[in-house]
Amino acid sequence: DITTGMEWTTPYSTPTIQVTTFRSGVYALQITSLGSGTQQGLRYSFSAAPANGPFLFRAYFRVATTPAAENRIIMLNDANNLTAPIAWIAIDNAGALILRDEDGAIGSPSSALSVDTWYRIEMQIDTTAAAGSQVVRALLDGTEFAGAANRSLSAGVMTFFVGGNYGGEANTTGNWYFDDVAINDSTGSFQTTYPGEGEIIHLRPNAAGDNSAWTRGGADSGAN
Repeated sequence: DITTGMEWTTPYSTPTIQVTTFRSGVYALQITSLGSGTQQGLRYSFSAAPANGPFLFRAYFRVATTPAAENRIIMLNDANNLTAPIAWIAIDNAGALILRDEDGAIGSPSSALSVDTWYRIEMQIDTTAAAGSQVVRALLDGTEFAGAANRSLSAGVMTFFVGGNYGGEANTTGNWYFDDVAINDSTGSFQTTYPGEGEIIHLRPNAAGDNSAWTRGGADSGAN
């Protein structure tokens, strides 16, 4: 759902939730009909303030039409805005993924993605260590294609973006999809590293159920 505050914190422009092309469930986010210089996509604010992490992200990605030039599709930032991001992944006109942070490119581009194929993109950022020892990495279907542990980033992160034109690119060409997004941190006893393979499927009740084992409190009463 692209409604503000439902599944995502904020939409940008008019991304589409469609039921024709998806990896799991019956819905996926589509980015198409881009406007020059206009960001299109969704933002999730997973922290109230920038934090060091480590944070680990997953988005399944499928490209039908590549952009005319390099285009930011996944982005991490230290604020609820689109300016001065900390790190991001872009796709170029040949279909290769490129990992960058505020200090420049990291490693080499991935191999070119095949059109109409779902890929698992994962990303790690960890600014816990001192400058010169911070971590930014990116995986494609479970294999790292770019990464470094010698970065000097200006801040931690608190927001995760998927979409297109996140660098304000003058691009109107492109058609791609996102599905099954996940975010992990290092706390707890499980899901403390890369999310790995997975599906996000929402199950919602459509009527009263057959179990009333819970107790409703206060002035409230009745079936539950």
